[in-house]
Amino acid sequence: MTGARVRAVAAVAALAATAATAACTAQEPQGPGKESPTRHAARGGNESTGPSVPRGMSLPLQGYSPTDWNVQDDDRARGILLNRCLKRFGITAHEKDPAPIRQHVGPRTLVQVRYGTRDTTWAAEYGYWFPGQDAGRNEPGRPASPEEGQVATGAVTTYKGTRVPDGGCMGEVARTLDGPGATNATYGEALAAGNELNTASFRSTRKEPAVRRAEQAWSRCMKDHGYRLPADIFSASSLALGDADGSDTRPKPSPDSTEVKIAVADAACVGESRVDLVWSRAESVYQRKRMAEDPAAWDRVKKVLDRHFSNVDLVLRGRK
Repeated sequence: MTGARVRAVAAVAALAATAATAACTAQEPQGPGKESPTRHAARGGNESTGPSVPRGMSLPLQGYSPTDWNVQDDDRARGILLNRCLKRFGITAHEKDPAPIRQHVGPRTLVQVRYGTRDTTWAAEYGYWFPGQDAGRNEPGRPASPEEGQVATGAVTTYKGTRVPDGGCMGEVARTLDGPGATNATYGEALAAGNELNTASFRSTRKEPAVRRAEQAWSRCMKDHGYRLPADIFSASSLALGDADGSDTRPKPSPDSTEVKIAVADAACVGESRVDLVWSRAESVYQRKRMAEDPAAWDRVKKVLDRHFSNVDLVLRGRK
């Protein structure tokens, strides 16, 4: 994994991470307005914490949406568990166990770059990118045969005289991470509610007068810095990066002087307009109202995510 682009509709990037549903992961579990312990597996001491955010800026939904860090942890845990199951049947996995993550890439929380960043120091050093480094190559094993693939998915009940777990090895992975009785859909279903609210909250609150005024103030500020941009806080990164898309990476970000100049002005204007605080407050109100409509359902989602990430952590620590 290498350094990745920060902005370009950062909130949508957060949503894109959830699109993998059942194969994906969620952010550190925390219920509406209530903090829970961070659940990241042990890692090296060179993690980048990313740009700073205003004190106390958070969202009730934070426990129900994934971060890039969580996606990376969950993917590795799933790979380890799948390989472990397949090896019981004498199957060489498609890949060896995923290499340890030496440095995570991307935002740590839902709000870190959801509305851009006001951290001018970060912007001056990295422009619109997060730093990162190669986590290590995963060496491929021999290709699986169709029969072996059926062991993974549960399309067969036995393999060479040995009973295949319900749902195949993928089903076993789900039960290991999500508990007895879980299926491949358990985790994805828990995330679906958060994904829908994440999208609805972002899009709906952007239309609110206070948020529109804040984006207009940002636009005026950017004009003062010499950039004529619409009232769209994501237009600056597009100006700076041109045709670059979210897949572009670089291990050691070294933005050019033009990108840095735009990014620093952008960050200064986010702070001056307070668009991040205004928008996050609007989203918080929207999310709390929606969650209050069915608190029992959100409690169930939180329980699934709490258990899931406790087990991801145990797998990556070699304790499960």
